[in-house]
Amino acid sequence: MAVITQLIKTNRNKGNMYRVFLDDEEIGLFHIEALVKNGAFVGKEFEPENLKQIMFESNKLVAMEQSIKYLAKALKTEKELRDNLRSKGYEDKIVDDVVLKLKEYDYIDDLKYAQAFVNSATSKGPYRLKFELKLKGIGDEIIEEVLSDVPDDSENLQRLANKYLSGKELNQKTFSKLYQYLMGRGFESDKVVSIINKLKDDMLEE
Repeated sequence: MAVITQLIKTNRNKGNMYRVFLDDEEIGLFHIEALVKNGAFVGKEFEPENLKQIMFESNKLVAMEQSIKYLAKALKTEKELRDNLRSKGYEDKIVDDVVLKLKEYDYIDDLKYAQAFVNSATSKGPYRLKFELKLKGIGDEIIEEVLSDVPDDSENLQRLANKYLSGKELNQKTFSKLYQYLMGRGFESDKVVSIINKLKDDMLEE
């Protein structure tokens, strides 16, 4: 067994991290909560395996604190949080534990995220929304659920089309570019064609 010979407080994580020395050799940074929980004070003897468990608990505490700070900035998906933790070098077991706990605390909810995302993206059609939600790791069932609640997008199409055409010469080339623009926003082809034909008819009537 080895003995903890020194604990040195650092400025890391608002002063919650301590450099731990075992038999006068530094073995790493530990969170104060993990040290207190396990009675890791100067003079205490520890088996190497026990210290590994304390280090695991310490890393999980730090990962939790960093995750809460990350999520406080804006809503995130489970995938985005997992990617963020992995980018910091955390092992999968810690990532899984932190994600599970934050789900219990309601810090992560992919359904709420998807609903908020769709409600704020009024300039995007269903195909674009589905594509972007998939990139963020939202599952197919949630995507289908939130998109089924989206009201008819004809008004959005009309608004985007009018905005695009503002100040432009209304000819076939412009309408062709309008079609490409609206399709690029992820709207359905039939609806795009319908709105363009309506605009052409209105133009002829004038």
